[in-house]
Amino acid sequence: MWEIIVKAFSIIFIIALGYVMKKRGIFKVEDRKVLSNMIFMITLPCVLISSFKSFQYSNSLIISIFVGLGINLVMLLVGYLFARKRDHSTKGLYMMNCCGYNIGTFTFPFVASFLDASSMIIVAMFDIGNAIMSLGGTYAITAGVTNTGDKGSFGEFFKRLFSSIPFITYMTMLLLSLIGIRLPAEVYTVTDLIGGATTFLVMFMIGIIFEIQIPKEDIKDVGAIVAIRYIGSLLFAILIYRYLPIPEMYRKVLMISVFAPNTAIAAVFCQKLGCKPSVAGVLNSICIPISLVCITLLLVFIK
Repeated sequence: MWEIIVKAFSIIFIIALGYVMKKRGIFKVEDRKVLSNMIFMITLPCVLISSFKSFQYSNSLIISIFVGLGINLVMLLVGYLFARKRDHSTKGLYMMNCCGYNIGTFTFPFVASFLDASSMIIVAMFDIGNAIMSLGGTYAITAGVTNTGDKGSFGEFFKRLFSSIPFITYMTMLLLSLIGIRLPAEVYTVTDLIGGATTFLVMFMIGIIFEIQIPKEDIKDVGAIVAIRYIGSLLFAILIYRYLPIPEMYRKVLMISVFAPNTAIAAVFCQKLGCKPSVAGVLNSICIPISLVCITLLLVFIK
């Protein structure tokens, strides 16, 4: 328990360090692009490669994909139901932000810091289902329901999905593992070294982009969306742990995954739908500390 608390405070310290250095002018918000490129193109793929060192296939991994996909679809429907009598822009805001989980720049480094490497595979499988929705599926459905945005967005969705280096990395590693190909031990030594920087870079970047400025007229909607997300996360965590027919370790990792904050790309899609992208950005900043607390408490109880 003490080790978990120390690691959690270390993560908070790194986020605070990034935030303070931004306020002092040492780093700028624009610097997140450099950090993001380093994470998504270099360190995170290395973490994913290392996680396949002791890979063993099981049907539970496939179930994890459907869990990621199914939870997104349910929360998308919940967002629609809560805003069904509102205008199209508000409806789009709820639908885009009640679902979608920031696995790449939050859950991956968190799991890598607190759990063993094999847990990354489970998170990666969850993220396949999650990515299908958060990288374009949710937007396409929302655009159709609200009659806004670019409804012919499935081409853009596939472009986003298959241009994601982390996604390509774990799909490639999964295929290699399934056909029995193992990389040399020296490769894992290198990826372990490079991937070790992921947690620091991610949390430092979060500190740089962290900012909460909520317009008064949006406070009610922001509060409602945050409440919907985390009540939903709690209910899904209970259902996963009690009823999902997979090993206990898998259930624990999936419980952590559903408490991830919303995705940064939601702000881009919100702009296309005509709703306020700034509110999506604020939601991301608010959800990060909430998710940090929720996952830390969860780890204390399940470890």
